[in-house]
Order: sequence, then structure tokens, then C-alpha cells
Amino acid sequence: MPNNFSSLVDSDVANQLEKALDRGALFLTPNTRLASYLRDLLDSIMLERQKLGQGVWQSPELLPFDAWTTAQWTAAMLSGKTAPRLMLTKGQDLLYWEQALDQSTIAQTLMSPAAAAAQAQQGYQLLKQGLVDIDQHAFEFSSAVDSRAFYDWIKHYEALIESGTHIALVDAQSQLLSLNNDGSADNRIVVMVGFQAP
Repeated sequence: MPNNFSSLVDSDVANQLEKALDRGALFLTPNTRLASYLRDLLDSIMLERQKLGQGVWQSPELLPFDAWTTAQWTAAMLSGKTAPRLMLTKGQDLLYWEQALDQSTIAQTLMSPAAAAAQAQQGYQLLKQGLVDIDQHAFEFSSAVDSRAFYDWIKHYEALIESGTHIALVDAQSQLLSLNNDGSADNRIVVMVGFQAP
């Protein structure tokens, strides 16, 4: 990484990052690769400041979003704000989707149930991340054979998850959004870098 961080980013972005650093912000990224790059960029900012005589600095907290969600979920469980449920990895979650498809009458007609399960998992994640209330759209899901099958898979999946002691990352994110965080000890500014705006 070049020594001059200003050659890497737009001056407005550099100014925003510096202000966030000064305020002790928490930085979230969509993945570990960007987190590593941003760590290098923030270190470059601080090294440049050190050269100007501003001394030492505290390393900013910087996490991929999924790791931050997992930490928030664990804290919510330990404080009793959520039921104690273990967070599933993506692979573990996919197994639940495969089981949900196996319960479907259409499963025998699929050429690749594993690929269909992966697509269903991805579609469900997009719906949940878009804050779509799936049950409010049951009529729309019933309008075509494919969407009706997807809706049935979702219902089988949700029943499997509810009957166990696990939770998918995307469902944990939804539950965390619904929590009342008044009086939270962590009132830091959160800077989300690399996410698409809605």
C-alpha cells in the first residue's frame, strides 16, 4: 500500500474517514477482504498524522458485518434479550434448506435439489435483508408454480429452524433490528464501508 493514503481515495472520503477516526467510530465492512484493506488505509491515515507530530493512536475497531452480527447476537443472548440459539454457518444453514426441500412434493421433480436449496437459501436471505414480510406476500407467492414452491420451502425451512435450537445469520440480523437497544453501553458511531445504498 502506498504511503500516501490520499492517493488511494477521494479527498471527501478521506476527510470522512478521518472524522470517523477522531470520533472513535466502529467500522463495518461486508467482507474480510475489504476489512483488511480498510485497516491498511486507516493505519496509513494514522501514520501520516504521526509524521505530523500527533503521537500514538488507538486502533479503530473494524469488523466484517457477519462477525459483528455474531458478536451482537452473543451479547443479546447473554443479556437475556434473545432466546439462546446457536448461529448457523452458511453450510449448516444449507443443510436445513436441503431438508426443507426434501419435505416438498416438488422435490422429486428437481434435477439438482442441492442447487435448488442453495438458490432458495440465497433468495430467502435477500428477502430478509430487504425486510420483506414473507407472510404478507403469500398471495403473490401463490401466483406461479415456482414462487409457490419457494414459499412452501420457506415455510418448511422456518418450521425446521423453529423446532431446533439454531438460527440463521439473516434471521439473527432481523431479530437484532427489532430489539430495543435503549440504554445500550455501546453508543459509538457506526461507519459502514463498502455497502450498497438502498
